[in-house]
Amino acid sequence: MAYLVLARKYRPQTFTDVVEQQAITQTLSNAIDANRVAHAVLFTGPRGTGKTTIARILAKAMNYEQGPTSHPCNECRSCTEIANSNAADVFEIDGASNNSVEQVRELRSNIKFMPAHSPYKIYIIDEVHMLSPAAFNALLKTLEEPPAHVLFLFATTEPYKIPTTILSRCQRYDLSYVSQAALMNHLRDLCEKEGCPIDNESLEMICRESGGSVRDAMSLLDQVMSSIDKEISYEKVRRILGIMNLDSLFSLAAALLGKDIKMVLTIVDQTFQSGLDIKKFYASVMDHFRNLLMVKLGLDAASLPSLAAFDVERLQKQAETVSDVYLNQILSFLVDEEERIKFSSQPKIAVEVALLKILHQSLALPMDTLIEKIDTLKDSFLGLENGSRSGETSSAASDSARIAKSPAPAGSDDALPGESASPETPLSAPAAAEDLPAPDNPESPAEEAKPSASSRQDPAEIWEQILTIIDKEQPFLGANLTNSTLTFRDENFLEIEVYGSKKNADLLNQKQHKDTLKKVCAEILKRDIDIMLTRKSGTAATKAAPGTTARPDKHPLIAEALEIFGGDIVNTY
Repeated sequence: MAYLVLARKYRPQTFTDVVEQQAITQTLSNAIDANRVAHAVLFTGPRGTGKTTIARILAKAMNYEQGPTSHPCNECRSCTEIANSNAADVFEIDGASNNSVEQVRELRSNIKFMPAHSPYKIYIIDEVHMLSPAAFNALLKTLEEPPAHVLFLFATTEPYKIPTTILSRCQRYDLSYVSQAALMNHLRDLCEKEGCPIDNESLEMICRESGGSVRDAMSLLDQVMSSIDKEISYEKVRRILGIMNLDSLFSLAAALLGKDIKMVLTIVDQTFQSGLDIKKFYASVMDHFRNLLMVKLGLDAASLPSLAAFDVERLQKQAETVSDVYLNQILSFLVDEEERIKFSSQPKIAVEVALLKILHQSLALPMDTLIEKIDTLKDSFLGLENGSRSGETSSAASDSARIAKSPAPAGSDDALPGESASPETPLSAPAAAEDLPAPDNPESPAEEAKPSASSRQDPAEIWEQILTIIDKEQPFLGANLTNSTLTFRDENFLEIEVYGSKKNADLLNQKQHKDTLKKVCAEILKRDIDIMLTRKSGTAATKAAPGTTARPDKHPLIAEALEIFGGDIVNTY
């Protein structure tokens, strides 16, 4: 007799033999005993979890010679024929290769005939989602009202591809992945029956690689048994299955977290040279960082059944050196890059590029840290603002005293018409200029020291009025004028001194902005005004006009953002 693989040799023959699907098998057993089995049953779930196997057991239970039973004997004619896949009244159909409407019509024409020697004629259609829309439509009426001697048993891994009209006519059972512990016990029993001793570490590796599929686990175990003549060891199983060594995964994670580029590239190259699938290697890296994150979040060994207790301790030790935020950031990046690597014609290069990106990306700061840094900047700004105000006050008092003692000589570049001090002198000082003594220099007429009529007005108050109007009409222009001062050159000529970058001064010198300034100044002063904008060195905190305060909510960048996004200042704290 030809060799039977373990998956076929030890295929469950009764409901009690099915591995960890008790909820479904118990429900079906109760339905059989109560004679309440639906005429159409749909089994869904991942591959290798027992969908078709349970359908076969249900077929044996319904076609038992002495009537439906939840415990078929596996010895009668019907049971043996079904077990050997040659039953006359049980038809197993592959939905992928029999998906046309003509084949469904042929099925409909055959169901009217009575079964040969069994109570029911049963149709098991595997991968039923592969039927064409026309085939589903042809099956609708028959599925809703089949003959009393017909049962339909469907199995699929993708139930969402089945039309809702079909789903509504079926009784659905969803199978789940099998747990690690249940798989371990099942494989251990098989090894004892086969007389093949195997250590727990190797069994854990096989179960972890199977991903919760009983059939996959049995196929991997069969492969290991066929490849190893003598004793089965962990290292031999790892090489046969092409699984990356956990030590290499820990080394790679340490290199990534430690920003060791050379070590990362060396491990990737060694993995590639050893013949391991580079895409499978990348999946192992993702799984390792996922385990690191789970351990960092507080999960224990019981929550990570795919890992041994010793490996969980190593994960805990490695996770101590990094925050959960950074681990989540790395894992998110690995997941985002997975599809690109999966479809890359050069997967090794794609993996190297992805890991190098992780090495060069910086840690995303937690929100509370960002808020703390913003608060620190705010405190620094407020301290600078308060210092600027006190500095302006003391500077104004010092300059006033200096002016009273020694007025600026005539011909000095710093002396402007209507002013007796340098440009650093506060604009509110001219009111006291009338009390200054006559200059000792005979070349400087006393009339030149007298302020003009326009300069008798407080320039700071006028400037605030101008800014108020501009802020309402053009907030962006007003924000750029915040760090500027106003000087009267004569009755019809104003100079606006702009403190800040050259870009800011060039922006204000644009024709449309100057025209706006002229218009607003004319409205305030009730006469036509010419203006000149000059750029001055220094910072806004040290050059702001007396009587005005720094306005962080009117910073040019903030104003520009408000203009772009159409926002508004809610609070400036």
